[in-house]
Parts: sequence; structure tokens; C-alpha cells
Amino acid sequence: MGVKTTLAGVCAFFLLLTILPLAAPQQAELPTWNVGDTWAMGARDVDLGPIFKALMEATPGVTANVSGKVSYFVIYKVEGEDAQHYRVSVTQGMEMDLSGTISGTRYGTTSSGSVRMSMVAKGDGNSYYTKDKLALAKGDMALNLTMDLSMDMGAMGSMDMRADMVVNISFTASPPLDIFNFPISVGESWTVESDLTTTGRVTGKVTGKAEVMGTERSLDDTVDQQISETTRAALSMSCPGTVDVQPALTCYKIPISGTGAVPSGMLAPGVVLYYSPDKRFVAASDVTFGGAMGAGALRSITTGPIDPSKVGDQPFLSARPVSEQEARSAIEAMGAKGINLVLVAVVVIIIIVVVIAAIVVIKRRRGAEAQPYGLLPGGSGPDF
Repeated sequence: MGVKTTLAGVCAFFLLLTILPLAAPQQAELPTWNVGDTWAMGARDVDLGPIFKALMEATPGVTANVSGKVSYFVIYKVEGEDAQHYRVSVTQGMEMDLSGTISGTRYGTTSSGSVRMSMVAKGDGNSYYTKDKLALAKGDMALNLTMDLSMDMGAMGSMDMRADMVVNISFTASPPLDIFNFPISVGESWTVESDLTTTGRVTGKVTGKAEVMGTERSLDDTVDQQISETTRAALSMSCPGTVDVQPALTCYKIPISGTGAVPSGMLAPGVVLYYSPDKRFVAASDVTFGGAMGAGALRSITTGPIDPSKVGDQPFLSARPVSEQEARSAIEAMGAKGINLVLVAVVVIIIIVVVIAAIVVIKRRRGAEAQPYGLLPGGSGPDF
């Protein structure tokens, strides 16, 4: 063997050693966490216009011209551990502002109105992940929500409302939700089913005024509702491949579908997770609007059938990696209180439900006594 051939072989060997670490592994192994490990994600000033456009196109008889922005940040931090679990604190904050016009046609009647809404929120809680699988076993949350909603429907009436709500809940998953199914392998699909038991309490106050068909009513309702229920979560996950979320940060893409929203914000149908082997946790996430609309929790409060296929996989919120300090500064600047990702979609749909009901249902009840909180179908008051 000649010197040139030997030298070429040596160079090729070292070149191969240089290239191999750059290739994404075909599976991600179960990581080990340490107390103090921290992950943060966020989305700033996301345009809500395309989301409303997609929703309106999927809602029969309704059109809208709405603009607005939403910002969301969340911090996960390992605060403690025992023989079986990691305890991860979750700090999140969101603010949203939107305004525009909405028109609806029902029972041969077409009406339109304007809507304005602002919301500032913050929340804190804990999630407990098993050490053997990183499966979500239980958690608790304290959420506070302040929302101002104003509608003007011309001769049909108007509403100015403020809601201040506090939600305290605890939940357990039996068995724990094994979302990641380590080792994560490209091309793999898996399912998980669990009974979710949720207990807690919702308290708050709704104040303001409403004018309907010339009759003005003041709004001053106290909310105090106990939560105690067990639901079945049946989730399907897959790993179609890897994605470069940021330069030098390759993640495994894990879309979630199925039924049963998990009260953790991140683990719910319609969410896409991006797991990073380097970060040893989820580095980014998307909430697809079509997936969220397909969830039973959202279908139950809509005014009619909405075809998720017309909305597709359009992102509702795309959270990307940020520093812990950036996330904390953003949350502190929001100035008030917090909310779960899925609840945001619920709030958006509530606005549409209220407007459609106000401009159509009230007209059908002309002459009857106005009931401002009877505007939402299926209940005597707003269901936050």
C-alpha cells in the first residue's frame, strides 16, 4: 500500500469522525433530569387574523374581519425529585388583544356587530413526571384570568363585560400518560389511554352592562363552581421525522391527536411537540387549530358543526426556545394573570358564540324579557 493511499485513508477516517456527530440519531433515549434543569419557550405578538379567517371559513353562515395579537411564554423547571418522580414547576403567562366585526346569518336573519377583547393572564403549577418513562402522573395549577369584552350590535344592543376568574385544580392520570414512549424512534407510532381525575374550584366575578332590544341590564354575577370529574384520554402520537427548530438544535417532531384534553397546556390533541435530545425535554411546540377544533372540549361549545378538515394543520400558537430570563421578563411585563393554551382557543370561540347568539337568538325572542347571560347555548351563564 502506498503512502498516498494510506494518508488518504487516514484523512477519510478522521473526516468521517467529524461528520458522524452532525447526523441526527434515529432514536432518542430516556434522559436523566437534575434539580435546577430549566426549559423556556415563547411566542410574541402572534397575528390572530389568519386564525379567525380559518375559523370563519369553517363555520356555516358566519363571516368576520378580526385583527389582533397574542403573546405566550412558559417556563418549566425541575424543582425536586423523589425515588419515583421529578417535580417540575410550570410558570406561564399570556396576553391577547383583538378587535373587529362579525356577521352571522341564521334562520334567514343576517346581522352584524363589532367586538373588542383584551386579556391578561398568569398561572403557576406543578407537573410530576415518572423517572422510568417521563410519563405525566399528576399535577396542580392555579390560573387567574382577567378579560374585558365589549360588543356593539347597533339597534340590536350592546354589551360591556369584565370577567375576573380564579381556577385552582389538581389532576391525576391513571396510568401516567406516556407521551414520549422512549426511546423515540423516527417512523414510530404509539397510543396511550388514561383516566384523568380532576378536582378543584372555579371562583370569580362577572360585571358590566348589557343593552338588548332597548332594555338595559346590569351584570353582577358571582361564580363559584366545584370541579370533580373523571374523563378518559385516548391519545395517538407518532414521530414522522426530525426538524431543525433552530440552527444546531434538531428535534423529534411528535404530533398528538385523539380525544381528552389534559390540563397541562402542552399535552392535548392538536399540539405538536418538538423533543430535543440535547435539551432532554420539549424545546418547542405548536398548537394546530384543526386539531384543537377536533377536541371534544371545543366541539361542545360551538354553535354548529365545524369541519376540522377546512382548518387543517394551521398553527394556532408556535412557541420556540427562549432564555429563562427572557420568558420571566415577558411574563412579569404582562402585569396580571395566566391561562392554559387550550383555554385560549375556548375564549376565542366563546366570543363568536356570544356574538352569533346575540345577533340571532335575541331577535327570535323579540318581546321576551332580555336575559344577557342566556346568550350562550346550553347554560345560564358564560362557561369559562
